[in-house]
Amino acid sequence: MHAGYHTEYSNQLHQLLVSVSRHFYIGKNGMLKYQLKPMEVNINNCHRTGREHLVYYIMRDHFSGNFIFRLYTSRLLTPLAEFLYLAWSREEEDEHFWGMPESILIPKLISSPELLNGLTRLGIKPLHPPSGFASGVRIVRDLEQHIHYTLGEIVDQRVENVNIHREQIYRYMLDFGYPESKIKVWQGNLPTGHPRDVPEYQVFLRHFPPPAPVTKGQTAPACDVSGEKPGRANKPAKSGNVLEDPIGKHKFSPGRLERAQDLVYEAWDYTDRQKRLSLAFEALKISPYCADAYNLLAAESRSKEEKLKLYRKGVEAGRLALGDLFFKRNSGDFWGLIETRPYMRAMHGLARCLWKVGRRDEAIDICKEMLELDGRDHQGVRYLLVTWLLEAGRDKECRQLLAENHGDNSCFMVYSEALLAFRTGGNGGKSNQVLQEAIRANKHVPLYLLGQNPVPFRLPDYYSLGDESEAVIYAGEAKDLAQYTAGTGMAGAEFCGRRGTGNQEVRFMDESNVPRLTEASIRQLADDQSFKRGMNYYASGAISEPVRRGTELGRICCDSRDEPYRVKEDLIDLDREHDSAGYLLPGKRSLGKGEAGRHPGDVAGNEGSGR
Repeated sequence: MHAGYHTEYSNQLHQLLVSVSRHFYIGKNGMLKYQLKPMEVNINNCHRTGREHLVYYIMRDHFSGNFIFRLYTSRLLTPLAEFLYLAWSREEEDEHFWGMPESILIPKLISSPELLNGLTRLGIKPLHPPSGFASGVRIVRDLEQHIHYTLGEIVDQRVENVNIHREQIYRYMLDFGYPESKIKVWQGNLPTGHPRDVPEYQVFLRHFPPPAPVTKGQTAPACDVSGEKPGRANKPAKSGNVLEDPIGKHKFSPGRLERAQDLVYEAWDYTDRQKRLSLAFEALKISPYCADAYNLLAAESRSKEEKLKLYRKGVEAGRLALGDLFFKRNSGDFWGLIETRPYMRAMHGLARCLWKVGRRDEAIDICKEMLELDGRDHQGVRYLLVTWLLEAGRDKECRQLLAENHGDNSCFMVYSEALLAFRTGGNGGKSNQVLQEAIRANKHVPLYLLGQNPVPFRLPDYYSLGDESEAVIYAGEAKDLAQYTAGTGMAGAEFCGRRGTGNQEVRFMDESNVPRLTEASIRQLADDQSFKRGMNYYASGAISEPVRRGTELGRICCDSRDEPYRVKEDLIDLDREHDSAGYLLPGKRSLGKGEAGRHPGDVAGNEGSGR
């Protein structure tokens, strides 16, 4: 801010900004468009450009940097009095900023006698920024960057929908990346008597009467104060929005649906996101009954709420397009009929979204309905369902589903059966037997399920039975199951993975069977010279930060090497005839043997902590 203004507390001075975007405008379909080359527009000339431009209304606290904003368009501006009330009143959706200031900066471009007089009557001192004062340049620039990012997260890119996602923009601009939240700075520096309450809505607006008619030679203010100024075309462009219209109000046409579906197939082949979105919206204009168009839009959205809404529309469109009689005649063999697949894809997407937002019973019910419609389960819904039933604690239904799919050797089934066995039966021969069968079906799962190998952010698109890709997908779906086995034998169990080239071995170990290390057991594994050297290291403090993670022992060793290094040992199941506990340290090797570390702070206990 300008050095001429010095504030000592919150709500002492606010700054009002009304700025036309030089990059964003509204396209013919009502969606925000971005132009890299800056447009030479301002609040005075934007009505004459032939485009509908994005307009920012911003109220910013000078002391803290806290602010509130709304987005409008050059064809649908809001009266300044309305925005002032919105900015200063305490609304639930914008509780981080409220209360009238003592003074306010009003740019001359949007100033008027009615505005200045109304503010004065409210006890607020209006000020004009000095000549050359770059009012709000930085906040508008930052706001545009975050709006551009938000548009990459959503598919319904209308102005009103971007306004709905303001909380995300506030979070990044007011909290993220600052030593202290700007909201907390504002809240912690409000003096006695602040925030000042705003009068009731109608009383507030009466402070801003309509402006006098503009006579010849006079210049009208760029923004209306009261909203009652005559003579200005203030109609928004037709948005043609197809996401809000009820699907059923449109006449169904098989020919138009086929044309729309062909457009979606074309969209799937494009790598450019905006092209895909454009074709999907074009398909919906041709036929709002095109379920796959909603599916494509939902897949492109990163907003859980928006994805849920779009998949619901896809399910509705698919059901209406097929008709009730079709469901009665073809239930049980749906996927075999090509025309059902958009609907089934929408159902699958909807189930996943419902699960992610915590509506688990609804998600499970949809999976059951899909299995009734497609008895052969071409989409693998049973694999989702068995995991979800486990997480939901619906063990009886889970057991029934496993019984119905007996002989299915997919890791989704066999590991779910093992998890269920440990949760319901605890440790024991039967549970261990089931787990060993699961490991034989896919030996890669334990390393991912317990975090020894990280599950990648993007799961594989395809997998083969017993392959590592199958393990990755299963672990990605079942990664939260551990918390649902708390208090059971499975929760106290550890998978011990030992990597090897071409000979990977994965074994199960029960924590209760891991023996305590004794001097006698260590002497059996090391000769006298190695044992003495190890004892000397320990006595001199060379062995530090010992850590046990399940069946793995780790520590830092400082000996004759240039740098400290990590030492790790695994406990594995050896010949039970030689050890009643069943587990010993592996291999007859020196305790000093280990792998060199990169940094003494990189201890075994922290290794892989990000997984």
